[in-house]
Amino acid sequence: MGITAATAYIGEYDTPEDAFNLGTIFPEEEAKTFNDRVGFTEGRSGRDQRDWVRFQLAEDGLVDINLTNLSQDINMRLYDGDAKSLLETANEKDRANENISADLKAGVYYVEVFPNGTARSPYRLSINSDINPPLQEFSVGDLFSLRDNMYTNSDRIGFTSSGIRNTTDRYEFTISRDSEVDINLTGLRENANIELREANGSLLFASRNFGQQSEQISQFLPRGAYSLNVIPVGTAKTIYDLDIMAIN
Repeated sequence: MGITAATAYIGEYDTPEDAFNLGTIFPEEEAKTFNDRVGFTEGRSGRDQRDWVRFQLAEDGLVDINLTNLSQDINMRLYDGDAKSLLETANEKDRANENISADLKAGVYYVEVFPNGTARSPYRLSINSDINPPLQEFSVGDLFSLRDNMYTNSDRIGFTSSGIRNTTDRYEFTISRDSEVDINLTGLRENANIELREANGSLLFASRNFGQQSEQISQFLPRGAYSLNVIPVGTAKTIYDLDIMAIN
């Protein structure tokens, strides 16, 4: 069953040490939820500028964090167990719902909920976890070792084979010198996104357009190792064309 907490006093959860403890998240159980508000001012107590929520992940898995029921622009960040190492940020515009989906190891994590500027709003935070989905991996190698410094591939994502749905295609590549890297995901029939990550899994950049729109990431990167994830949105399944190019 979901857990619903009553509205907190202003500023009650404004540091990691005072974080609301959502408890342990077990895979494939119903989401745990927390209802509160942020950005409001009461009397002389000052403005409630952030709320912290702590949770523990029981097993490695895909964690889905949703911030909903917003009346104004509220954002959130996901931190590692030290409450300092930033893992993900969700900052959609206006009243749009916020979402963070991430593959996480078992352990403690923190979510910071905060208003954009002078915004104030009630919110509903929900967190659930699924067992890590099947992962298809592609080893690209050094882009500068490829013809025209470009890797291309056509594949599909979100389809089910032998009862198991493919929800992540991961492309691991390196660049042997600092370079502009241009990534394009095209030919979509349903919605899929791309995420560029460091070798340790930390998110660098993402492209999350709506519907069948193409996705693109174009950034200057220092030499090193990277991974690119192709991820279907929700229950989407689609073919796609991918190209990753290093620009001299």
